[in-house]
Amino acid sequence: MQATNIRYIWGDNISFKRFDMHGHAYLYDVATNQIVSLAGDLAAALDTATASRGAIVGSLAEVREQLDPDIAEMIDAGMLVRQRNAEVTKPYCDCCYDNKVAGQMEQLVLESTEQCNLRCRYCCFSGAYAQQRCHGSRHMSFEMMRKAIDYFCENSSRQDSPTVSFYGGEPTLNWLAVSRAIDHILSLPTWRDRVLVTIDTNGFNVSNEKLAFLMDRNVSLQVSLDGPLDIHDTNRIAVDGAPSWARVMDFLARVRERDPHYFKTKVVLACTICPPYEVERIVEFFETDPLVKELPVVCGDFEEEGVDSHSVFGAACGARTYSEGFTPALRRYDAAVKEGRRGELPLVLSSMLDRVFIRFFGREISPLGNTLPPNGICSPGIRRHYVDVEGNYHICEKVGRDNPIGHIDSGLDKSRIEVLLDTYRDHCQQLCNDCWAARICSMCFATVMRDGRISLEKRREECETERSVALGTITRFLDAERVRPGAYNFVKEIMVK
Repeated sequence: MQATNIRYIWGDNISFKRFDMHGHAYLYDVATNQIVSLAGDLAAALDTATASRGAIVGSLAEVREQLDPDIAEMIDAGMLVRQRNAEVTKPYCDCCYDNKVAGQMEQLVLESTEQCNLRCRYCCFSGAYAQQRCHGSRHMSFEMMRKAIDYFCENSSRQDSPTVSFYGGEPTLNWLAVSRAIDHILSLPTWRDRVLVTIDTNGFNVSNEKLAFLMDRNVSLQVSLDGPLDIHDTNRIAVDGAPSWARVMDFLARVRERDPHYFKTKVVLACTICPPYEVERIVEFFETDPLVKELPVVCGDFEEEGVDSHSVFGAACGARTYSEGFTPALRRYDAAVKEGRRGELPLVLSSMLDRVFIRFFGREISPLGNTLPPNGICSPGIRRHYVDVEGNYHICEKVGRDNPIGHIDSGLDKSRIEVLLDTYRDHCQQLCNDCWAARICSMCFATVMRDGRISLEKRREECETERSVALGTITRFLDAERVRPGAYNFVKEIMVK
């Protein structure tokens, strides 16, 4: 029997989201996390009730009796209402956190050095970001790397493919320590057959000797390349102001010449999309350039929080908006999906645009109950360890330096993790119970940081963007399904892989 003291809420934009497209009525239902096609009379009844009553709060019986019988039938089926003030959960249960830490850590990221031989205009370490360090001269010692690696190795024993990533600055500038650390990783008998070792590099000044070392040890390379020469060299310049594109392309050519198979299977390109958002030209380059067209590309957006974009990019900021830049690529992607040609798209385009659907299809199709998920946050200390040059653990490289969650000498500090989680969940409690997109929201710690802390104000600003992306994802999915049922089934295959 339903407890009478539980309060429920019914209402558009709260417990469901009503929308129309191509002459059909739909809603996204928060309680079941599903999209529902509505008959015309039911859609009209919902719209009438919304216009005349707004939100309804009360016991389930009280909510039900105020609505049309057809709507009441949907409520009886577990739809259209959600519990009022549901508790926002942690991304893990307290009883299993220690167990996960003791065997399921996924990735270790080592800030190998603060030094870099480039001065990219948008770099978070450029000095333009108040809560990030600037380029410096400090290196991480091999002893510090070894200690972090051993702790991670010990606590990833049940992980199928643990990853160790060397980050910077430019990691190859601390070559003695990095090369020793790589050999140490590969010497650990319980690890060497399943660990993935990666290094982020700008490719600007990597010698043949260093390259041979990395390739001989099957280290994966993530190489920064922002597209064609003029776009890349506008932002990615050397310390002395010299361009870098030609030297990066030369580095990639040397990798391919030395081992074509390694080049195709162990090299990933990293592209930062920033003003003036010339996305079409970037896609064209990665699609047609004979050297890089077969390489996967990971695309990231310029982080605008905490920096004056106009001071970084000048007049380029006004050339076109983010949306204007991406619209042609989005249309091309959607057309290919509808026509069953997604596999023919360039890798850069699928990399840019698959990810939102991967999250959408990964949502949990289940009754909501009396709890809410904490959006897209990770379990701090499990999914990723970011270790700075002082040995401090951080949630990830995007969160900044003001919220460490431990140190390599003492391990993870669960009390600090709990404080961050409690603050984040408190903000969710205030905002997510009245938001229709709460179950498909991708916000995380990095999204809501401002001035070195989790900011409720920043979160409010991001909420509308999240809702817009969520509705856009749903309508794009339905539009493709209308043309070709099963159009997005390929996403399920990606998720399995």
